[in-house]
Amino acid sequence: MTSPLVRTHAAAKARNGLKACQEYPDDSQARAWLGQSLCSIGRRDKGTTHLCEAGRGLLDDARGTTNINLVLEVAGQLQHWSDFPGALELLSKAVDINPSEFRG
Repeated sequence: MTSPLVRTHAAAKARNGLKACQEYPDDSQARAWLGQSLCSIGRRDKGTTHLCEAGRGLLDDARGTTNINLVLEVAGQLQHWSDFPGALELLSKAVDINPSEFRG
């Protein structure tokens, strides 16, 4: 069982993440933070949706650099929260961008 203190902290993070996403709608890292926070307070449907959106934005960023590390982190979070189809979508596109990354 999650303690009330941990739930309160996660809720505060979620509200801050929501504010950051409203102020900076194109910030994929803020969206990933919001998604992770929502998942951690039990709102997995909304949280994994934000994580998937964040991953797609990070994929766009990675196309210019071939650095897929952040995409892989988001895919790992999706796996952790049991969104395997969402993780697979990100991972398959990440490997297309950088097939030499062994974690992909």
